[in-house]
Amino acid sequence: MDNYRPVMSYAAAVAFLRKPGRKLIVSHLKSGPEYFVTPGGGRVSSITAERLLQRCREVDPGLFPGMPQAWRWGR
Repeated sequence: MDNYRPVMSYAAAVAFLRKPGRKLIVSHLKSGPEYFVTPGGGRVSSITAERLLQRCREVDPGLFPGMPQAWRWGR
C-alpha cells in the first residue's frame, strides 16, 4: 500500500456512498487490488471495503466473469 494516499474511515466512506452518483470501485494494481470511493472520496482499506461490500449492490460486472468492479450503496 502507498502511505501517501489517505485512507477513508468506514463512516466517511458510508457518508460519501450515500450521496447520489457515488460508488465503490476496485482497481487492480501491481501491489494488488485497491478500493476507492468515487468521485471525490478516496481510498479505503481492504478491510473497510469488505464491510462496505456487505451493504452494497453490484453495478458493474467487470471485464471477467465473477470479478465485479463497481458497487453502489444499498441493496
